[in-house]
Amino acid sequence: QINQVKSDAFVKGSDQATNTLDLNEAETRRRLIDSELRIVGWDVGLKGVNTDQVTLEHEVDGQPTPSGIGYCDYVLWDDNGKPLAVVEAKRSRENPEKGRQQAKLYADSLEKKHAQRPVIFYTNGYDIWIWDDVLDTVPRKLYGYYGKDSLQYLINQRKHRKNLNTAPIDTSIAGRLYQMETITRVSER
Repeated sequence: QINQVKSDAFVKGSDQATNTLDLNEAETRRRLIDSELRIVGWDVGLKGVNTDQVTLEHEVDGQPTPSGIGYCDYVLWDDNGKPLAVVEAKRSRENPEKGRQQAKLYADSLEKKHAQRPVIFYTNGYDIWIWDDVLDTVPRKLYGYYGKDSLQYLINQRKHRKNLNTAPIDTSIAGRLYQMETITRVSER
């Protein structure tokens, strides 16, 4: 009798875990992504309500659809009305890589309209990837989303970034020949 109760509880727990892994896109957004964004301070509205910081299903043009219209799953906004990031969500059991090109197209449209390229996130709710294609970086996996301050800092880095090959070496810090040679070689890479 006790073994049957334990077995039934195990099967029930296993079914619940399996169901959690098989969320459709809307459930993935509501149950996984919304909460992750809230954890880092984003004001995600309840039941799909847009806020000043986060819009859901944000309409963009210039998409490869018959109407030319597409809908970003999430756009994260700065206080000045510029997009800081776009988040493309896929259902929980899909590879998030499927959303990469779609997110890039959304970022292209947002950049054209707002004169600021957003950082790209794509996810299936479990695996989160970031891609800042302005800096020619490769996408990398994250364990959480960036908050507003971190995204603002990343965008500001784009504007104020200096070319390491033309930046002078501060010889008061590294004035020895081998130090200057090392800094030069690292900068070249």
